[in-house]
Amino acid sequence: MRQYLLDTNVLIDYLARRAPFGEDATELLQAGVSDEARFHVASLSFANIESIMRRQTSATQARQLLVWLEQLVEILPVDAAVIRQALASSFTDFENAIQHFVALAHPAVNAIITYGPKGFRGSVLPVLSAAQALTELDNPA
Repeated sequence: MRQYLLDTNVLIDYLARRAPFGEDATELLQAGVSDEARFHVASLSFANIESIMRRQTSATQARQLLVWLEQLVEILPVDAAVIRQALASSFTDFENAIQHFVALAHPAVNAIITYGPKGFRGSVLPVLSAAQALTELDNPA
C-alpha cells in the first residue's frame, strides 16, 4: 500500500473544497477511506489548518473539521530533531522543511503530496500533486 505525507495545502483544499484542487484532494482522501493508500500528516499541519479554517468558518466548525480529519490520517510528530534538521536545511519555506523531515523520519512514507512543489525543492522524497498521486494509485507498479 502506498503511503504519503499530505502537505497542509492539500488538506485545506479538501476541507474547504477550494477550487481548482478540492476535487482531486477529495478523491485522494477517498482512496484512504477505501484502503488504497495511507495518508500521514505532520502534527504542525493541524494548528495551521485550524487557524485558516477558523477564519473561513468558525472556531467550532474548524475544530469539528479537525476531529473528522484526524480519523482519516495518521498524525506524525514534530520533534526537536525535525526542527533542527529543518533549521539547518536549504528549504526556503520552513513549514515545508518541517513536513519534509517529518516524512523522512517515517520510512513508510513513499512521497509528499502538495500543490506547491517548488517549496519542496531538494526533497529526498518524490513530490507529487494530488492528480499525480491519483494516477500512481490507478497504475500501481
